[in-house]
Amino acid sequence: MSSGRSGSTILETLMNSSKEVFTLGEFHLLFLESDLNAKCGCGDYLNNDIIWSDIIKKFSSSRILFSKYRKTFSSKTGHYGKVIRINKLFQILFNLNTSESLGYSELNYKILIHLNDKLKDNKSYVDSSKDVYRFYDLYKSNLFDIYPIHLYKCSQSFVYSMIKSSKGPLRWFLLIRFSLRWLIENTLIKLILRKTKNKLVISYGELIENYSEVITSMYKKFDVCHSGKFTLYTQINHGIAGNISRNQSREIFIDDKYKYGLSHLEKQLITMLTFNLKSFK
Repeated sequence: MSSGRSGSTILETLMNSSKEVFTLGEFHLLFLESDLNAKCGCGDYLNNDIIWSDIIKKFSSSRILFSKYRKTFSSKTGHYGKVIRINKLFQILFNLNTSESLGYSELNYKILIHLNDKLKDNKSYVDSSKDVYRFYDLYKSNLFDIYPIHLYKCSQSFVYSMIKSSKGPLRWFLLIRFSLRWLIENTLIKLILRKTKNKLVISYGELIENYSEVITSMYKKFDVCHSGKFTLYTQINHGIAGNISRNQSREIFIDDKYKYGLSHLEKQLITMLTFNLKSFK
């Protein structure tokens, strides 16, 4: 889980190095991406993809339930949900679950069982869906063995990635908005993960600078076998949605453009709005 643009595509692609792992991408967007005739990580269109095409057809009658969770709280594209959802916060605060949430979780479970049968192997699945409320519903259903990963980027780097093409008053408005989003989302993730076991917290800087050590430690913690070598694009990736780099060959390098892309005043304001939080461990 993360606030987005925090290295999740790189993380899942590195985890795809193990034959015991299958990366789903942003699984919750399966039918929404299908409606858009989008491509998966291998470069094929989802509706024609060797992995996803028959799943989309088989569960077509359930696409409303699968997508309703996102559309209820999302923009027209379904990619972004509201950060503050009063009903879900109430549910989390009082440790509740609803029949709608359970029905959604059961559908996810059925699709994953079908996928596992299709792959003819028992695999660990990496779901890069970043929605913290969705994670809570899946976790509360007790249908899955979940090993949550909290991946976070420093506030200035995240905010810059969201506002870098904006100028004037709009840039200042977005700076405030995304600073608060970074604070609320990461704080919510930390609070929810307090209830879970086997969680892992990774910073973007750690991942990029020491990715081999990070993935080795992660696989050891999650009991996943691996060869000890972690490189991008060693296996075909069928991830849904996410960063376009999923199906492009690129080197791993740290993105520090925010250091010179933000003014001194902008950096100070972001620091103030995020209470100078630097770690969620």
